[in-house]
Amino acid sequence: MTNEKRDDAGRLSRREFMLRAGAAAATIGSLGPAASRALAATTARRDEPVIAVFSKHLQWMPVADIGPVIAESGFRAVDLTVRPDGHVLPERVEADLPRAVEALHRSGLTVPMMTTAITDANDPLTRRVLTTAKKVGITHYRMGYWAFPAIGDPLEELRMMKPRVAAIAALDREIGIRGGYQNHVGTRVGGSVWDLGVLLEGVTPDGLGVQYDIRHAVAEGGGSWPVALRMIAPHIDTIALKDMIWAQRADGKWEPRSVPLGEGMVDFPAYLRQLLSYGALPPATMHFEYPPLEMSGGGSAERRKQTIDGMRRDLTRFQQLLAAARSPATSTRTKP
Repeated sequence: MTNEKRDDAGRLSRREFMLRAGAAAATIGSLGPAASRALAATTARRDEPVIAVFSKHLQWMPVADIGPVIAESGFRAVDLTVRPDGHVLPERVEADLPRAVEALHRSGLTVPMMTTAITDANDPLTRRVLTTAKKVGITHYRMGYWAFPAIGDPLEELRMMKPRVAAIAALDREIGIRGGYQNHVGTRVGGSVWDLGVLLEGVTPDGLGVQYDIRHAVAEGGGSWPVALRMIAPHIDTIALKDMIWAQRADGKWEPRSVPLGEGMVDFPAYLRQLLSYGALPPATMHFEYPPLEMSGGGSAERRKQTIDGMRRDLTRFQQLLAAARSPATSTRTKP
């Protein structure tokens, strides 16, 4: 497969975008009416990003039941968990993933992305998951995490990981799917964002890129996240949308805690303006990792209503923030 032509930020060129749009239009005719309408809506305008729901907070419901909840909340796409304890178990992917996608199509939803635990191109299960995902129309996936050894030089460890990166990128290109590594708060690879820049140097996003998570970038980088974002921008393949605050636990220790979008420390106006300066927004996955939306236990009519209301609220808030970021008259936050 030849590499796609891209602009300076790693986005698809206009020619490549038009080719993909034409392919998408051809695909629409092969889907059911509900899925066709949803896919047509996502491909109608280049500047309207795909915003999917990360299905993790809905795992108290079987996959057959989550479609109506997602559709009622206003979303039109799903980021499906295909991993241990997810909506689809990797070892059952050939049987269960097509059924799950078809169930979501019946609610008028598309499934452009999935979240996996993939870390090794040589694991036979990796090829099975990615091949099946490609067949059902999934174009992007988030992989699992790599860890730094407890001792040793982290920079040297990153260099030693490069063959693993190259192997996954090659497999992705062979299958025709795009993988992304999420930056995540903590001591694992990707915590600082800068380490991903080292790890992915020379790798184009058509093989392996980054699922950039602004919540975790702010938690780890404080006020320096715009610099790291500038560095990692050419590698960004998808983005995760969520917000956070620092909160004190009962034992007195401090931790980053997720909150409804727009109510935390993430400077979304500045973040979105910077992202838009690189081109069209990449596909996004919105997470709901705060109570009462993310909690264990059985469901109820009240919990269903809380879930739909919370999802609709965050989606509406993001749409407002995005519209403001696109407006030249938007003012910036006052800087200290």
